[in-house]
Amino acid sequence: MCSTAPALPPLGSAFFYYQKKLTMISTRKEHKKDWVQMSLEAARRHTDIQAVMTPFGYDKVKLGEAHTLLGEVKKWDSLHFEHIGVQKKATQDIIDARQQVNNIYSKHLKIARLALDQQRELWDLLKLEGRRKQSLSDWLGQVKAFYYNCGRAAEILNKYNITQDIVDQTKAMIEAIEDYRVHQSVSRSHAQEATQRRNKFTRELDSWMQEFMYVAKLALKNNPQYLEALGKTVK
Repeated sequence: MCSTAPALPPLGSAFFYYQKKLTMISTRKEHKKDWVQMSLEAARRHTDIQAVMTPFGYDKVKLGEAHTLLGEVKKWDSLHFEHIGVQKKATQDIIDARQQVNNIYSKHLKIARLALDQQRELWDLLKLEGRRKQSLSDWLGQVKAFYYNCGRAAEILNKYNITQDIVDQTKAMIEAIEDYRVHQSVSRSHAQEATQRRNKFTRELDSWMQEFMYVAKLALKNNPQYLEALGKTVK
C-alpha cells in the first residue's frame, strides 16, 4: 500500500535571512534619501549657500531637477513596497489555503487508495500512486487530477463520505489557490517594474548629487560650515 500524503514542507531559514537582509538594505536606502532631502533643502533655503552656488549653475531651477528625481525615487519606492505587500499576502494566502486543502486531500487520498484497491484502472487517472509532490504546481496537478476526476468513482467514494458537495467545496478551495497564484505573479511583476524604475531614478539622482557635491566642495571650500549644512562631513 502506498504511503499517505506527507506534511507540507516548512519555510526554510534562508527565507528569514533574506527578509532580514532586505530590511537592512531598506534602512540604508532610507538614510540615503533623508540625506539627499536634507542636503537639497539646505541648498535651497540657506541664502548664503544659495548665493555661492548660484553662479556655479545651481540655482532654484537646477535644484528643482534633483527634487523631481527624489520625488520619483520616493514614488516608485513606495509602489515597490506596496506591491511587495500584496505579493506577501498572496503568498501567505497560498500557504494557508494549501494547508487546508492538503488536510482534506490527505484523508481522501487514504480512503481512495483503500476503496479503489480493486479499481486499478482509475489509479493513474486520479494519480493515487506514489508520493505527493512538494512543489506547488506539481502538488496542484495531483490534487486537481483527484478532485476533477473522482466523479468516475463517485458510486464507490460516496460510501466513504466523499460526496459531490465535499468535492465541489474542495474544488472551490483549489480554484482560490489558483487565484492567489495570479495575484502573487501580477504583484511580483509590478514590484519588479517599480524596482527597475526606482533604480533608474536613483542612478540619475546619484549622478546629480555626485556632481553637486563635487561643485559644492570647490565653491564652499572656504566655508566648511556650509558643507556641514549640506551633510558633508568636514575633517
